[in-house]
Amino acid sequence: MKEAELVNKLQEWEDYLHLFSPLDLFQNVVFLFKALIWYLIVGLANILDAMNGMASKALVLLNINNSPAFQEFMKKYLPLFIAIGIVFAGATLIGMMTNRGKDQTLYDFYRNMFIAMIVVIGFPWIWGQATGTTVQVAKHINQSSSMSTNIISKNLTDLYYIDSKYNFEVSQFNSRGESKKKAGLAEDKEKNYLPKDRNGNIQVSDLSRINPVETIDVEEPAVNLSKDGKEILSHQIMWSGKTAKTKELGKGFMGFGATHYFRYKYNSFRILFYLLMGIIVSAILTWKVAQISYEVWYNGALVQGAAFFDLKTGKRLIALSQKFFVSLGAILVIFVMQTLFNIGYAYIDTSVE
Repeated sequence: MKEAELVNKLQEWEDYLHLFSPLDLFQNVVFLFKALIWYLIVGLANILDAMNGMASKALVLLNINNSPAFQEFMKKYLPLFIAIGIVFAGATLIGMMTNRGKDQTLYDFYRNMFIAMIVVIGFPWIWGQATGTTVQVAKHINQSSSMSTNIISKNLTDLYYIDSKYNFEVSQFNSRGESKKKAGLAEDKEKNYLPKDRNGNIQVSDLSRINPVETIDVEEPAVNLSKDGKEILSHQIMWSGKTAKTKELGKGFMGFGATHYFRYKYNSFRILFYLLMGIIVSAILTWKVAQISYEVWYNGALVQGAAFFDLKTGKRLIALSQKFFVSLGAILVIFVMQTLFNIGYAYIDTSVE
């Protein structure tokens, strides 16, 4: 590679080329902070994934009606509720026959009685089907995108991958609309070797395998770089007035004190900001899921246990049933919002420099 071409390559990729020398005090401080921040990122990613799972675990409240304890409770006390309801219904019927109300007819009474019987007999099955479907759909939505790893993958660049995939060609690396004179964000391009599942997510466990302060020694036999890659990663720019020249990286003494480029470049501010925002949002959503799940169970129990206590108009039974199904819908909306937050922030992150 000619001198002018090598200078141009180093200038194009200067945002991704960061030097480290063990003899430079400032670079040693950067080395330390780079390692600490990465392990903080991995820790926050684990916390966020755990909290993301908590939202799904909160859905266990929806299936409380299938738990042995709840089934035993309903088996023990539901006959009592029905007996009280029948007594209440009988009293209501006697009251209507002795003192006919203008706002109530026997037809309305028998209709509401029939509805109440259907609720008592059929609602447990409806409850199980509705809550079971909600849990499955919510989990599917929740698993369709990762709250932590997508944004990390987009902001983690591996120079080995850049050499292998793009051969340090800016025109191949940059996204449409970005300048071809300098390596940009490449928001829609792969940047590292991190394995992804069918949904495009990476596993948090794979992040811990990365050495954030790994350097590239082009003379190491195990290093698999192209000829141009080795030349680029073994030189740096030196300025003489306004003229840029290349200089080979210092090799130190007997290998000690040699200068190398870091293998990984990651945007710590963006990643940390997203993870912290994700933890806050996930905590709020988890609380709301648990709260609404309890409301679903509570309203479902009221619908089933108090079916015979609203035979006059049936409005309360209808209202409770509506609350039950509206709450199930609200849970799905929460998980959709969580997914949209992830997609929206990922778009903002990769679209705003």
